[in-house]
Amino acid sequence: MSSSPPPKRQLTTKLLAVALSATLLATLTLIFTTASAGTCSHPDGPSPLGDRICWRLSPCRNQKPTSNPIRKLWKPRGNSTTPIQKAPEFVLKYAPYVYLHSEERFHPGDIAEHLIHTTPHLNLTPLDSSSAPSPLLLSNLEKLNSLGPEDVYLTSNDDPAYPPPWLRGNRNIPDHYGKSRAPAIIIWAEKSPGVIDAFYFYFYSFNLGNTVAGWRFGNHVGDWEHTAIRFVDGKPIGMFFSEHSSGKAYQFSVVEKIGNRPVTYSASGSHANYATPGTHYYAIPFHLLFDRTDKGYLWDPAQNNYLYHYDIKKDELSPDQKNPNAPVSWFHFEGKWGDMIYPLNDKRQYRVVGQYHYVNGPTGPKSKNLDRLEVCQNAGVCILLPSLRDTSHSGLVRQGQSVAPQKPQSVERKVKVEFGTRETKMREAVKDEDL
Repeated sequence: MSSSPPPKRQLTTKLLAVALSATLLATLTLIFTTASAGTCSHPDGPSPLGDRICWRLSPCRNQKPTSNPIRKLWKPRGNSTTPIQKAPEFVLKYAPYVYLHSEERFHPGDIAEHLIHTTPHLNLTPLDSSSAPSPLLLSNLEKLNSLGPEDVYLTSNDDPAYPPPWLRGNRNIPDHYGKSRAPAIIIWAEKSPGVIDAFYFYFYSFNLGNTVAGWRFGNHVGDWEHTAIRFVDGKPIGMFFSEHSSGKAYQFSVVEKIGNRPVTYSASGSHANYATPGTHYYAIPFHLLFDRTDKGYLWDPAQNNYLYHYDIKKDELSPDQKNPNAPVSWFHFEGKWGDMIYPLNDKRQYRVVGQYHYVNGPTGPKSKNLDRLEVCQNAGVCILLPSLRDTSHSGLVRQGQSVAPQKPQSVERKVKVEFGTRETKMREAVKDEDL
């Protein structure tokens, strides 16, 4: 025969149960009260229970965040006569997921925010309101073309050597559900009857170059990367991954996917796109420069984007029905989205065997050969690779296999290093956190 607990223990158990119930009730009340006040904790701030739990319980879970002030900078496009377009369903249905590197330091950027923190320069001289539109907006950016389309640089107001939060994209790190505050840019264009290319552009306010023997090369303010999918009669047949000045294209069937949507891996710092995680050698001989990719932060551009149609023959960009007031002038800006290459007498600059520490900022999406005949960006033969096995690694690499970085081949310690007009021996290796 079992004995019942002593009265004191029963009382303690009841009090503990009441206390736990009261705590849970108070927490749930806080969540719903906060949500009803229009200040959802996700993705705009922390929650006592953590973002994931609070967001699942909150009535705000089906609402779009309203606390992003940068959205206001995507000004209406004015009285444009350009017709509004509606993208085919498959453009978003197959929008790629992006795996940012787990150690990424420069996250996605918003081009509207980028404009706030930059000043247009012509020949290293800032333009005042008498020469450039004021304020400079995404809806009037192309007016800078009259000053010399290829000579205008959107130059950072802050020193990139000491990058502030906007340059790092701190506020745009994807949340637990893959949503970033920074919108992707999606542009689709007809190439011939039944053939459509969809371009998925990813902008970052800074590109961190890679290192060789402690020297970092290729830093630049502003970074436009993209992937492209070719559709024939609504079916995806090939996908292009931009990497630096070139890239690779694969048959769509072999590309890694989450559900029916393809995956691209964004390299740490450089943001080059690859079809697999691992180590990817590029550029100069002897495998001295390499990119690294892995399954870090998952970014889902389908959750936050601006969607456009581009009429190649008319050179006309039109916003989609889902964002009818989205500006279009920024697309036609022909200048650079970052600083001009710094001269050698700038303390931040150096050059080693012809390679510069800081280089020019990039041009925008319009310059990425959107009228390409094949899905590959550059002209010439475009081969849709039938496998993700890649000989640019050491040996063959299968889909999803990660390759540990290899130690680069040694380089001669005494080389010509130029700081202004001086020559010196190679200095001590630059720390990885140095820019």
